[in-house]
Amino acid sequence: MHLIPVPKRKERKSSYDREAEEVDLEKFRRWKNELQQFFAELDDCKVLAPNSSVPYILSVAFINITGEVVVNFLQERDIIVSTSSACSSKNSDVSHVIEAIRLPKGFEKGVIRISFGKDQTIDEIHQIMEAVRQLMQLLKRGIGK
Repeated sequence: MHLIPVPKRKERKSSYDREAEEVDLEKFRRWKNELQQFFAELDDCKVLAPNSSVPYILSVAFINITGEVVVNFLQERDIIVSTSSACSSKNSDVSHVIEAIRLPKGFEKGVIRISFGKDQTIDEIHQIMEAVRQLMQLLKRGIGK
């Protein structure tokens, strides 16, 4: 008789793990909300995530600047963000998702994704905000010349 191995049941998370996960999710919600408010106050940005979206990812679009420029500016300040989801990162065209949400002209190629992790701190969220302020000031100075 040949026995077929049965996969083991996934171990249930301990109550400690579930509590820690809930704390992380609440922290991410606060951070996301703070960043949404920050970006909403900037004329050259659009927040692309509704409040009901996952708490650990925020997508933002910048007008008349590519996401790659924003990513590079932030990377120079040790802030890591991306321009797309992992499944479409090899493609440089505007994604079908971005096309579907019908961003106003000029925002389509300026999308970045900010992802939160359990090892991040509120200070790092504030660093993102400060770096984006610096970028916006540089862009405005460049336009005014």
